[in-house]
Amino acid sequence: MKDPKVIEQGKLSLKVDSKVVSYLSIGLYKNFSRAIKELVSNAYDALATEVKINLDLKSKRLIIKDNGKGMNKTDIENNLLTIGKTTPRTAGIVGLGRKRIGQFGVGFLAVFPYCKSIYIISKKEGETNAIELTIEVYKYYQDNSWTLNNNLQDIDYKIRPSLLPKDKGETIIALEKIEDHIINQLQKNKKEGLSSIEQFGGFEKTKWELQQYLPLQYPKSHTELKEFFEDKKRTPIRVWFDGEELHRNIPEGTNNKKSEIIEKGEETFGNIKIKYAIISPFTSIRPQEARGFQIRLNDVGIGMPSDFDVIKLKGRVLGKLNYLSGEVHILEGLDNDIMLDRDGFYFTEDVSKMHAFLRDKMTKWDSKFQETAKDDKQVYETIARLPQQDKIVQEFKSAGILKFDKANLRIQKAPITQKKKTELSSISKRMDSILTKKGFTIEKKKQSSDKKSLIDVDTKTKKVTIYEDNPALTEHIDIDSNSYQIKYVKKAELEKKNDLCDIDYKKNIASFNKEHEIFKIGLDNKVIIEFIIRLHLIAKDDGISQSFVNKVTKAFEKTFSR
Repeated sequence: MKDPKVIEQGKLSLKVDSKVVSYLSIGLYKNFSRAIKELVSNAYDALATEVKINLDLKSKRLIIKDNGKGMNKTDIENNLLTIGKTTPRTAGIVGLGRKRIGQFGVGFLAVFPYCKSIYIISKKEGETNAIELTIEVYKYYQDNSWTLNNNLQDIDYKIRPSLLPKDKGETIIALEKIEDHIINQLQKNKKEGLSSIEQFGGFEKTKWELQQYLPLQYPKSHTELKEFFEDKKRTPIRVWFDGEELHRNIPEGTNNKKSEIIEKGEETFGNIKIKYAIISPFTSIRPQEARGFQIRLNDVGIGMPSDFDVIKLKGRVLGKLNYLSGEVHILEGLDNDIMLDRDGFYFTEDVSKMHAFLRDKMTKWDSKFQETAKDDKQVYETIARLPQQDKIVQEFKSAGILKFDKANLRIQKAPITQKKKTELSSISKRMDSILTKKGFTIEKKKQSSDKKSLIDVDTKTKKVTIYEDNPALTEHIDIDSNSYQIKYVKKAELEKKNDLCDIDYKKNIASFNKEHEIFKIGLDNKVIIEFIIRLHLIAKDDGISQSFVNKVTKAFEKTFSR
């Protein structure tokens, strides 16, 4: 009995260009997330501004709903169900300032291997009726094999009145009875560590992949990237996945360290024009799939981020390559050179030049990072045992003087600390060339009465101020009821009869020969200093000669240097 609400019903056929069949045999769109990307791309071309994806694992169903211009029976016959119909790029802007993403008309087949049936209902903008149809996918794809017959009219459709306003369009696509192996993947638990998306939970992995491929906006926290790549003439699309709005992935480093733009620009290679931004968190990027440069055409990710075989073609290992990521947007060209699976481009001379340019950028930044790491290591080692070291490090990081975390560098154990004016002078000399390279100058000042810092950094004037007479630089050791100030001097500054230590008992100042062998025996310097001062105090109180003190000191040195 006919449904009284049905205006028209019948059967439609799936029409597939013979050239497409050979491509299907090699397994296009093997990734479930990329298959979903194709449906969202169709919504983008249909001028949708919002797409909502909902996944019901229990019912084995995924629903994609968009507010685009929608489709009627003619649109579905001529576009959605006609596979392999090439849309020329000369068709130009589809609306809302957008360039067409879909070109080959193959994308709809991408979801066939992942479900048993597809239900579609669509209402075209400006019309009052909606069309609904169900595609029994198993008739076309089963056991990893395609069966495509252009004469088979077996897709049921019905046209009914729509409850939506006439000026509204909408399309809903439901993937029914999703394959068990996909459900199992999506239910997979997260593994230890996050160095690869293979360690993510199944849902999180799918989410990450969608954020990598889809034509999404950059998160608000990365305004520089957003402003640099934003086309103000183009209306963006917003996508929700199970109620959470998705934004483009921005690679982060270990411990969620945020990335920053280290270079950006535009470049032309024949007919190809690109806009690029190289970004880094100055530590190893996680997950590892985000390392390399992501190419985008019309805002859609083409393949995964790539290093363009830089190690293979450069013939050497780039030690900081895992610190590099980037975005490369194609502004002009390559529209007609994209491969059918949308994972890459045909290798033309212009594409070759673009790849060579990106490889050179990677090599250049690897070298820069190696040099920066060397400079940072020297800074860390220079201030290794200064008081307020953590505060100084934080100031240097905020000013951009230090880029790498200490944990990522092999820092030498600090030698004996000589906390006095000349030590800060030494620090000044060691850091001068590094700071000059970074555009900073060093100024030495006297300590003001209310000043407590050893070092101040002024990012506006690009100046580092060192306070040479800061009290915190004075080293003291408490013995019994007295506090002794410790100084480190050269041997020539000591009394001739003693080559290790002089003590001014009136001022409670103990001066030590910083080059003496006793400081190389491996004991903590504080232990050595306390022992020597106590020995001198006993000698003073008991009238013991300096020669005897020297002999005990030598015996101490020999005993602990074994």
